[in-house]
Amino acid sequence: MSEWGIALIAAGAAVGGSGITGWFTSRVSRRQVGDQAQVEHGQWQRGQRQQVYLALMTAWDEMILQFGERILGNEELLRLNERQDLDWVEVENTTRVRLDNARAPLRRALDQVRLLGPADVSQAASTLLTTTDRLVEGVIAQYAGDDDPYGAWRDAREEGDRHREAFMAAAAVALDPAPGSKPGRP
Repeated sequence: MSEWGIALIAAGAAVGGSGITGWFTSRVSRRQVGDQAQVEHGQWQRGQRQQVYLALMTAWDEMILQFGERILGNEELLRLNERQDLDWVEVENTTRVRLDNARAPLRRALDQVRLLGPADVSQAASTLLTTTDRLVEGVIAQYAGDDDPYGAWRDAREEGDRHREAFMAAAAVALDPAPGSKPGRP
């Protein structure tokens, strides 16, 4: 074979090798960029979730305080029950409106949790909202004249505390996935 033939074969091999190397490098680079983007998105999503989960807990705690302010002391309740001029329907309606207004921030925070998920955290958050119906009835029950006017409130609070803990557990799992796993998805 002549020198030209050998040079031509060497040049062809070099060009072919360069092409294969370039193709391979391109594939690896694209994959690395995609992996990095996925990691950054996961970090961003985790941060967003953390913010809305904390906002939900803050809204819940503030709502519980506002509901608790509507629970009357024994003496206050006795004085109120002795009044003949009270329209109990009006007292109940006014209380329901105030409690519903206290629930508004919780509803907004719940909407944010539903948007960011994952589904098990959204479900746990929805259970908190459902529990507020029992809490409202617990506050209203004090006006019923029962032997234990605070029983329904205590029961609803205990239920709310259990649901709050369930939400926190689900949120912790969503925010702290096992090494090598992907965060929960909605």
